[in-house]
Amino acid sequence: MNKYRKCLNTFKFITMNKALHILKWILLGKNRVKIDNGDLYVGDLVGESYLGDWRTKTGKGIYLWANGDVYEGRFVDGIPHGKGLFQYVNGDVYKGYFHRGEKQGPGEFIWSNGDSYKGGWHNDKRNGRGIIYYQNGNIYEGNWLNDMHHGEGTMWYKEYGMYKGSWRKGKKQGYGEFNYKSGDIYKGRWLNDSRHGQAELVYADGTLVKAEFEKDELITSSVVGGIGNADNIIVETMDAITHKNWFSEN
Repeated sequence: MNKYRKCLNTFKFITMNKALHILKWILLGKNRVKIDNGDLYVGDLVGESYLGDWRTKTGKGIYLWANGDVYEGRFVDGIPHGKGLFQYVNGDVYKGYFHRGEKQGPGEFIWSNGDSYKGGWHNDKRNGRGIIYYQNGNIYEGNWLNDMHHGEGTMWYKEYGMYKGSWRKGKKQGYGEFNYKSGDIYKGRWLNDSRHGQAELVYADGTLVKAEFEKDELITSSVVGGIGNADNIIVETMDAITHKNWFSEN
């Protein structure tokens, strides 16, 4: 028992649960290697002996960085490769696939602030299809490029409504529709997160307004259908949908 306590003391920079898990691996006969910089590897080694070559570690193992980060999963030549679990010292957690040390393929990332993402990864960044739940209640589902909303996607804003349409480098761009909680709908073009170009405003009572915007400013408008008062429709609709700050996701 004393030697087990001594073993646990060597892992004082990680949680007791992690230390117990690593101890179990050691008791099962797994190799353990202390790296000169203070990191620790526990797991499979290729060959009959370990001569200090970091690249010999291939198979399933656990690697503990001196700063407290922990990776458990598959290795190839000492690099995370395949399915694994990475726990960051700041509380973030990634569970999914790696390719030569980078997140690649399907995976789930949970941030310590409560945000969570599930979807595709490439070159250590969110790419392809994925969904993210922000701690403030907003949700985005759609295409990603290098950690940004890019392509077709839908954002549900907890306080304001839903946008469905085109994105470019994290901002609304191209054609998109915004359905506001008030019941009003904007259908038209976007540029750099601003309404820009020809659009239709569908008022909650069914009134249809043809409009043109330039960098979020109303340039022209005309009522082409419905039963509401034209001036009130335009003013009330613009008040309902003019918010420069609510496109922040988190």
